Amino acid sequence: METIRRFFEKINAAPFQVALVISFTLIAAITISLGALVTSATVKQYLAEILNMRVTRDAHLASTFYEMKLGEVWGTSQELADNPAVIENLAAARAGDPPAVQAVNSQIALAGSRAFRGNRCLAILDDAGRLLAGQIVSSTGTSSTAIPGAKWTDLPIIRSAMSEARSLGSTEIIPIQYLAGTDLAAQLHVDVFQTPKAARELFDRREGTAGLALVGVTPVMSRDGLVQGAALCFHLFNNDFSLVDQIKEAAMVDTSTIFLGDLRVSTNVRSAEGRRAVGTRLAEEVAEVLLNQGREYVGPAFVVNENYITRYEPLRDHTGPVIGGLYVGTRQSASLRPLHVGTGGVAREAPLTSRLPFVPPTGA
Repeated sequence: METIRRFFEKINAAPFQVALVISFTLIAAITISLGALVTSATVKQYLAEILNMRVTRDAHLASTFYEMKLGEVWGTSQELADNPAVIENLAAARAGDPPAVQAVNSQIALAGSRAFRGNRCLAILDDAGRLLAGQIVSSTGTSSTAIPGAKWTDLPIIRSAMSEARSLGSTEIIPIQYLAGTDLAAQLHVDVFQTPKAARELFDRREGTAGLALVGVTPVMSRDGLVQGAALCFHLFNNDFSLVDQIKEAAMVDTSTIFLGDLRVSTNVRSAEGRRAVGTRLAEEVAEVLLNQGREYVGPAFVVNENYITRYEPLRDHTGPVIGGLYVGTRQSASLRPLHVGTGGVAREAPLTSRLPFVPPTGA
């Protein structure tokens, strides 16, 4: 304060013209500085609003693609269940007749060739829920025959579909015992990595060993209206990136992830080393809202190793409980870079606004 007081005393002692020039220079400098601060705050608020609009749009598109994928899986099970060759040969296949089993397998292979991208399992179950025939296609494209004899009615969605004689489709957890000995067993496994800001305990103790899948189950009805079996179709998310990459490419979403509990099982978020961040976990503050409270989480969040502008939506099984989440987000540092570059002045800030993402008008 003493230095400032002496400075103004010197101005007062200076010739009038010099004092006038210095005074106007100070006023101009203060005005420009305040204007820059106000402009910076306004731009920052504008950027935040634009980013939130962008992430909201991304989340809507991601949900749309997710529902479309579920529709494909579910529709494939309905197609199989309504197939006349499957209906006519199911009873004989259940009795172990080789030609009947072959006929059912042929229809499964035909349906599988027209099915969705990524790994898939198509199978026909008997009235006790045992697998009679089936085909598994891994994410690498290799095809194998599903192991007959496995009993699937302990899986709640299959038990519900067969006992209630209705078609069901939803996101479900598939425990490892259902896929033991198949080509999908290795794909099921996800190493769990220590992740900054994650909760101390896993949300679901099966994380890392169980699979998260889109599942469609449709009863196969006999000619007299009785349930004689079921058509099962599912797409396993673990270590399969077809959907998250489709969301990223087709919807121009920056990053997308599918969670089983709080564990990333399918993602295009990258770690510091550049690998897909499969096996890393959700930030605890997000998990509390998304998984424990069953609500959407919208806003900044720590993702793997840095902050992102995010939106998370809960994923529920056919009975309603939250079992995972669907995420989209954009890196905060990259999105807000114009603010950091432009802190030296308004003129340097304006050209960088061309980096802002395009957000279509509401209703477009």
